[in-house]
Amino acid sequence: MHIALTGLEKGPQKYRHRGPASQYVGEAAEFPGEITVWAVAEKENPGLIRVDLTVEVPGEFACDRCGREFQQTHRAQEDFYFAYEGKASARAGGDEDFGIIPKGATELDLSQEIRDLVMLNLPSPLLCREDCRGLCPVCGADLNLEEEHHHEVEVDPRWQGLDKLKDSDQE
Repeated sequence: MHIALTGLEKGPQKYRHRGPASQYVGEAAEFPGEITVWAVAEKENPGLIRVDLTVEVPGEFACDRCGREFQQTHRAQEDFYFAYEGKASARAGGDEDFGIIPKGATELDLSQEIRDLVMLNLPSPLLCREDCRGLCPVCGADLNLEEEHHHEVEVDPRWQGLDKLKDSDQE
């Protein structure tokens, strides 16, 4: 997505773009569909532009707990600040990081910011559902499918001496 800098007026300027997600995130298998990007660009003061970016992209993921494939729409929003080269002191205060707009630039390329917004704001862990129970550590069964799943716990005979101490301590 590109925003024309020449003729950028005061006040919020709204933009919308829809296209293949691969245009921004490469051939990432997680995002085979289309991405929708909304941008609101606004001159904060001479030499500083704020861009409010929102992205929405459907993804295909594997659950970090159970390994099941699932689909989920990923949405993220963030403000980005850009200062014209040589006018870095013109930023609106605060500790925001800001991009530099080279002298003579006629448009602002937001491709890297869009990629960062998508990739760096993925939830961690990625779960098929909030209450995913994962896999059984003993046999690998999907605990989401088996409500009453359990195993008889075999105690290593080397630890039985500690059980005797525990029992005598409770008496």
